[in-house]
Amino acid sequence: MEDVSTAPTPRVSLAGFWRRIGAFAVDWVILALGGYVLGQLLFDQLAWLGGWDRLVGFVAATLYFGLLDSGRFGASTPGKRALGLRVVDTAGRVVSLPKSFLRAVVLAAPIMFSGTILVMSDASYGERAASGLMGGLAIASLYMVAFNRSTRQGLHDLASGAFVVRGRASRQAMSGLTLWRAHLGIAAIFVVIGVPISMAGYPVYFAFAPSAWSQATLLPSLGPPLVRAAWIRWTPVEGSPRTCTSVTVSLRGTGLDDENIARKVAQGLVLRFHCHVDTNLAVRMVYGFDLGFAGGHRFRDYVIDADQFPHNP
Repeated sequence: MEDVSTAPTPRVSLAGFWRRIGAFAVDWVILALGGYVLGQLLFDQLAWLGGWDRLVGFVAATLYFGLLDSGRFGASTPGKRALGLRVVDTAGRVVSLPKSFLRAVVLAAPIMFSGTILVMSDASYGERAASGLMGGLAIASLYMVAFNRSTRQGLHDLASGAFVVRGRASRQAMSGLTLWRAHLGIAAIFVVIGVPISMAGYPVYFAFAPSAWSQATLLPSLGPPLVRAAWIRWTPVEGSPRTCTSVTVSLRGTGLDDENIARKVAQGLVLRFHCHVDTNLAVRMVYGFDLGFAGGHRFRDYVIDADQFPHNP
């Protein structure tokens, strides 16, 4: 009887944590360079978007990872290609375009939208909850890639049924890889506690903070250039009105050189928040954009004397 020998199935070489972090860093630099060029060409248009500029960054990041990680474009971004990595599905084949875009959305959303809410005492509960949720998702995905040694899948990989491997797609099924379910439970804890931590963190922070920011919800109608938002920084003083220390004004259009805008917004904020100006108030006018991976800002500082505030308590 003739012996028949079968070659052992080669073990799939999953991409390790640091190799994936290195590939992501390369891709992030490429996105940042692209954002810099875009900002040089369309600075005013991006600045005009106001808070919607992050959405532009999210779309750009989704297109970058969604297209380049798909089988149609080689199943690897430049960062992955530089470190010899590929994105494959459960059958070991390159991922389809829809799956790649699903993976990109789950990857990009927590990164692009976590931390977009400024630390403000009057931020809405919805804004705080959304910020906490995105932050929790980002930490959970990072945890999965770092500690899920059996499959090395982040949340974005799990959502799309994808794996990141070293070498080329081999059409070798990934069915032998088993995820330890406890990792999902730990990741879920990060996501769940992100919201209450964010919600509780604001009042705790402001209970002990030496100073705090408040955003103006009603701004004077100044016409173009439009004031997108304004914040006032104040310091609590026991037994007397809180002291205003500085104001930041975000513009949606050009107007950094218009001191009249700086003065009117500062006067409105001092009146609105009933705070005291000692000798003068520093006002910074800011005009720019933030795509998440790249941004650009121009600013000019003004000093408004206390006698310019008729309602100074």
